[in-house]
Amino acid sequence: MGFRKHKQLRAVSICLLGVFLTSNWGQAVHAAEAAKKDTGPEITLAGTIAFNAWMGGQKNKKKTTYKVGTPQEATEKGIDDALNFSIDRAKIDFGVTDKIDDSYLKSWLFNMTLSGDRNAKTYSIVPRVYLGLFMKHSTVTLGNYPGVEDTMSHGGAELMSATGGFASSAHTQFVSLTTGCYTRVTLMGDNSDATKIILQSPRLWGVQFGVNYTPDSRLFGKKKRTSTTAISALDLLYNKDLWGFGADYVDFVADNVKLSVSVTGVAGTPYAAPNVQDGDKKVQFYPTRGVGTGFVLDFDRFAFGVEGAWMAQTAQIKGDYAGVTPPVVSGATALSTKNYKAGDAAGPWFVDAAFSVFLNNETRLVLGYYYSQRATGFSSDDGSKIYAKAHVVNLSLTYQLAKSVQTYIEGFYHNTKNPAAPYEVSHLLTRAPDLKSWDFNKDEQSAWTLVMGIRASF
Repeated sequence: MGFRKHKQLRAVSICLLGVFLTSNWGQAVHAAEAAKKDTGPEITLAGTIAFNAWMGGQKNKKKTTYKVGTPQEATEKGIDDALNFSIDRAKIDFGVTDKIDDSYLKSWLFNMTLSGDRNAKTYSIVPRVYLGLFMKHSTVTLGNYPGVEDTMSHGGAELMSATGGFASSAHTQFVSLTTGCYTRVTLMGDNSDATKIILQSPRLWGVQFGVNYTPDSRLFGKKKRTSTTAISALDLLYNKDLWGFGADYVDFVADNVKLSVSVTGVAGTPYAAPNVQDGDKKVQFYPTRGVGTGFVLDFDRFAFGVEGAWMAQTAQIKGDYAGVTPPVVSGATALSTKNYKAGDAAGPWFVDAAFSVFLNNETRLVLGYYYSQRATGFSSDDGSKIYAKAHVVNLSLTYQLAKSVQTYIEGFYHNTKNPAAPYEVSHLLTRAPDLKSWDFNKDEQSAWTLVMGIRASF
């Protein structure tokens, strides 16, 4: 295969060329001079652990499982009023830094994170391991680390405390959400800690730029690229040739007034196994596209932030399937599938906002609100479009027991609603029967959760 046709090779070449041009790598100092200036490696150790006590209630705890060729099945899922304990954010970071003064390569960093999350996948035992190269004109990160679409974004989620509010995944492990509703504060298709190349410019006059490339966001330090197994429900959220972009401004605009503004984006191709067919044709999905912008204004004692993001038709099935009539699920809202066109379905958009205030030097109060919406592609009998919507309200109070120890109490309210959830799932399974099954909840879920915890870090 020629160079022009090999997208992965071209992408890596572009990243490496950027490293070369921005770092003046070709003009590196002589090895003898670098050795003379080398101060030797420094070892750092940091970590955190949180113990949480959870309780809550949920309106609808049942889910329905649709399986190709078989009836629907009802099972129990969700939280109840019982108390539950958990260990969250348990991790230790090992770092080795070697500073090289007065050269184009100023220093390098090796970092590895060990996770104590017992619910994590195998690779998440070491979720992050990466090499950082700090050069005169750029910073390059190679390995498992969040992309600039995460690290350079600013908004309400940045101000959340306690377990992290709606920016944390901890509460969604305790709450059963409606299928098709989006409750994350990252762009859809975001590649988290997947193995990538990240290139960032220096910060000048408060402004910084960044870009990263991930060949396959399913992989975390692995060589394996292809798979012959059937696509899973989660595979739709993974991408090939995923690019992340970021630009932000962070600086003090007045005494004790700090402004952070960001624009971030992603672009990639949703993963689909070759054997997922619609008749004799391979199922095609719209590309991953997303952009977000936000800001945080920090007045020292109080701060507020807002972020919004839009994700086009990310991960929606291509093609006109107006003739497909998904099976009717008992109790579901009556829908008119004749009005369905794939072009009407869309990825989600969301907005989050938060206000933070220090009541005194040790006590911090944060109030946050999150809303998301996406067009399902289905219409009701009166012709009106049906949307999947999510509301999350978060309130937390954090008290600083000591410099490295915090205790907190935090409350959530969730409401997720998607009357078209059964039809979206069965429509997808009709087009891609290799999925075999997909679990979805009732068309509306509402829940409240309360968590009390203590966190120590060093």
